[in-house]
Amino acid sequence: MARSRLLGLVSAALGDAKPQQCLAGSVDNREQLAGKATRILVVDDSQNNRLLFQAHLRSSQYQLTFEEDGKAGLDRFASSDFDLILLDVEMPVMDGLAATRAIRALERERGVPLTPIITVSADVSVQHIERMCSAGCTAYLTRPVSKLNLLRAIERHRREQQPVETVSPREKACLMEGRQRLSPL
Repeated sequence: MARSRLLGLVSAALGDAKPQQCLAGSVDNREQLAGKATRILVVDDSQNNRLLFQAHLRSSQYQLTFEEDGKAGLDRFASSDFDLILLDVEMPVMDGLAATRAIRALERERGVPLTPIITVSADVSVQHIERMCSAGCTAYLTRPVSKLNLLRAIERHRREQQPVETVSPREKACLMEGRQRLSPL
């Protein structure tokens, strides 16, 4: 099946060709109003990947917000509160590693707990993993992303489950080896 046809079918099934913000699944309105839905910022330049994340999380209770590049993701993060960030590494304008460093700097400046950042990349070389680690990423997913691995990663790393972290990513990197610190999922 042609990629454009597949994209069209997924878009039609989701009812929206360009997702911006949506509830991935059927969250009870009372739960959403009480702020219990896990808020996830998805930053990926590929519309296909954004639609895939939306399709994988459709029957869940996650509130998804989508951005198309690292700069837009950083701006959205600065003006909103998220429980987790899914971040593509290779993007135009600002790549995922630069966005991660900027997000971590903003969190330190504001004195707030670190938001889990799960990077998504097809490159799993040792050098790439070390770059993700030194940028301050929490974990990574490899492409292609399976629904099961995505759900496991979110449940494992969402902020609601995390203790308040006060150690900076650089200090943490000094305490642990890069390959041990980032957990592949």
